[in-house]
Amino acid sequence: MTTHRTLIILLSVLKSLQSEDCVLNLAPREDAWDKKLHKDLRRNYYTSEPPNNGTCVAVSFKGVLRTVSLDEDKSVFTAVVEADLEWRDQRLTWSPAAYGGIEKIVSPSHQIWIPSVQVLNGIAVHNVYYQFNDCKVKYNGNISCSSDFTFKTFCSVNLRQWPYDMQRCAIKFGDDQFGVEKFSIFFFPFGLEKQNDWKLLLVLKGAVSPHNVSRHHTPDQFNVFIYRRGYGLSIIIVVPSIVIALLTLTSSFMNPKYFVRLGILCFSLLCHFVFLRAINSFLPKQSVNTPVILLFIRESTIVTIISILFTRLISVLMTQESNPFRLISLKVTKMFDSFGKYLIFPRWITNLTPDNTKNKEIWIFLASILNSIYIVILVITYVILYHKYMPGLFKRNAWKIF
Repeated sequence: MTTHRTLIILLSVLKSLQSEDCVLNLAPREDAWDKKLHKDLRRNYYTSEPPNNGTCVAVSFKGVLRTVSLDEDKSVFTAVVEADLEWRDQRLTWSPAAYGGIEKIVSPSHQIWIPSVQVLNGIAVHNVYYQFNDCKVKYNGNISCSSDFTFKTFCSVNLRQWPYDMQRCAIKFGDDQFGVEKFSIFFFPFGLEKQNDWKLLLVLKGAVSPHNVSRHHTPDQFNVFIYRRGYGLSIIIVVPSIVIALLTLTSSFMNPKYFVRLGILCFSLLCHFVFLRAINSFLPKQSVNTPVILLFIRESTIVTIISILFTRLISVLMTQESNPFRLISLKVTKMFDSFGKYLIFPRWITNLTPDNTKNKEIWIFLASILNSIYIVILVITYVILYHKYMPGLFKRNAWKIF
């Protein structure tokens, strides 16, 4: 009981000594200096007014491209940039000795003046204010903030090398039209995240033409080069194009006397038309150039039609039994009596009747010679078509868009 009475008396004495002027402060002294500094800096500070009494503020913009994408149907290029902005605000300066040695503070972005990033070729609006993370403020007024920017610009799409196409899209930045801000912009092309079908190739700072330069308005243009990861489209588009072309080519080695060769050629021709209709569902609808893959299929279609007509011609020659012209007879006989007969491939052997055997042999030999010449022409034609029209990422003509 004595202990309880002593405790009650002690509490009564402490209550009587309680005073509002004497409050136990457990917060660190550094936090107190920090709060005082924030309070003093916000005094007579207006976030809507630019620093330095309206004079030009030099802003450093260092961005890292994170994602790039391109909507070919709408010709809209989108780039997500993680950027660090640095500038100096003379109103946010203090002496570290007067505030417990504090040299740097963290301030919410809405409590300080933030420069605006102006995209001259942007969509919908030109001046966009972004929500920044907390900014770091140094005692000499230097401020650094970071934020994620999403730039949307119009991009002229060139699908000539589709589906291995590379595109050049521009982001044009400009300084504030009233001369308040002067940007120094730099892009780091590394750190790109693989989230879509496009991959960054390089970023180049483009030259500014003289008519775009004015006293207070100097735009900086950055050309972003991207290329498509066309692995899926190559399986759907490029591989079938090569297969149907090979179908036409290999049919020329078959005997035209039978209808197998003619049937394969007709099937190849049908595949060309069906495949052209199928490509329409994958092909973007906006482009300044026709994709070369369509030109390859078009030329291959013409070659297939010629092959059908040629097959019909030599099949008629192989059934002839009349006497050939003397000049033809001499040339064919001389060819097959010399070493040149080994250059003729294929040479077809048919069941010959005793009557007019020599005449039929000459006609068959003539068909073999014409077919061998046609095979050489066909191979050369497809090699030229492949080199000229078949799209490819590292082919020389793929770089012409630059």
